[in-house]
Amino acid sequence: MTGNKVTLKNPNNSSAVSVSEFFKDVPKVNADKNVLEVVDVVRAHGTFKSVTRTTAGTTTVTSADSNGSLLVTDIVVTGEKQAGSTVEVRFDDGTNNVPIILASQVDVPVSVAISFTGRVQGWRDARIDVITVGTADATVLVCYTKIPTGLPYAEWDSYR
Repeated sequence: MTGNKVTLKNPNNSSAVSVSEFFKDVPKVNADKNVLEVVDVVRAHGTFKSVTRTTAGTTTVTSADSNGSLLVTDIVVTGEKQAGSTVEVRFDDGTNNVPIILASQVDVPVSVAISFTGRVQGWRDARIDVITVGTADATVLVCYTKIPTGLPYAEWDSYR
């Protein structure tokens, strides 16, 4: 995109296939026209899982593939008010762990919905766990994409 123009180029010779003035042209898709559709990796390969916990403990929501990592796009946490309980969603590899959300259910039921705009990606082989303390009653939905590579924890941690 240059100024107010969008140019679709032929990758073989860099010639302009189509030029549109961004604010003036109204795109019309006809059967005789080519259309460029751009889909990012999250939309193409994203999925989700959910877990429900009604007692204290830990449940793994999903794990990265071997040597891979998880890119989290959305998290929804809902639950009932329970005296003295908490719900935590975190990256964990058995040695290192980093909390993503820690919610108390002591005075009110938890109700959190987060759509991340930044890159919330774990390190190599980290999984996503839900940890409940006390008589928690919570459901956690995680939307994510499995990435085939990942950084070792120390290197990952140095970038944040």
